[in-house]
Amino acid sequence: MEYKMKEEKVADLIHYAQNKDISSLNLVDEHEYRQGLERMEHALKKDPAIKVVNELAEIFFLAKKK
Repeated sequence: MEYKMKEEKVADLIHYAQNKDISSLNLVDEHEYRQGLERMEHALKKDPAIKVVNELAEIFFLAKKK
């Protein structure tokens, strides 16, 4: 398992949130997605240097087919 936690600028991440069609964000309710995106955009306008904590845990499984 690989765990990462770091502070990142919202300006560096917002394009991922805006590109909903190629991410797991398409699983989020449309209304909630729009609200979250608007909050990000508003926060970025208010403070272009704003940061968030980006936390990610990945686990990889390998299997051998018999």
